[in-house]
Amino acid sequence: MKSKLFSMLLCAFLGIYAVNGQVDFFNNSEETARRLDSIEGRDTPQRRENRDNNRNNNNGDSERNNELRERWEEMFGGPMAAFMEDMDRFNTAETRCIFIMVIYLDAYMDIVDTTFEANDCRTKSDGYALQALAIGAATSIMYCPESLANLTEAQKNHIWAEDFMPIMENEDNRQFIMDWKAKYRRIGGADPRIDRNTIDALTEFFHPNNIIAKLLNVQQNIEELNCPD
Repeated sequence: MKSKLFSMLLCAFLGIYAVNGQVDFFNNSEETARRLDSIEGRDTPQRRENRDNNRNNNNGDSERNNELRERWEEMFGGPMAAFMEDMDRFNTAETRCIFIMVIYLDAYMDIVDTTFEANDCRTKSDGYALQALAIGAATSIMYCPESLANLTEAQKNHIWAEDFMPIMENEDNRQFIMDWKAKYRRIGGADPRIDRNTIDALTEFFHPNNIIAKLLNVQQNIEELNCPD
């Protein structure tokens, strides 16, 4: 159980999970070897027998992983699709990056909250596994916060004052902006019209060191739960 969990966390960190749902997890090392051997024309009868046995043993895990993946796609992909239909105000690469990060972090916080509130061991364990998928999904947009983080302070302040803050003023009182600002307040902790430049605070979550620390923490939490198989 622990080795399977570690494999899942490692796959998540390497970004094998993609936000668009095009996911291809190798269930185990035998499956990985089979695919490599198949490419090289060395898919042996023994490997095929081992593969069939492994598939029978892993059917339950695969179904569970698929269910968790679909839940994450709904939690993040749903809001993203809805908001993207009306995101013309976020018309620069930098403001669109802020837009995406906030929706992602809001969805991730939903998972953290529901995991904390869960009482049943399996439900809480699934919550931690869902957190791992969400954390791994962050790697699929890593280029975006990384680009922001690498800007100079002067550049960040310019983006904040000249590009981002005018959007937050929402002079025509658009519901789309109000709904998104509610997510931002949950992440940033204040009204962006009076808050300091929070670009660094938003991008910090996506730093590789933070990603690794969160994945290891999830692993520890599941091991401490020690739910029966």
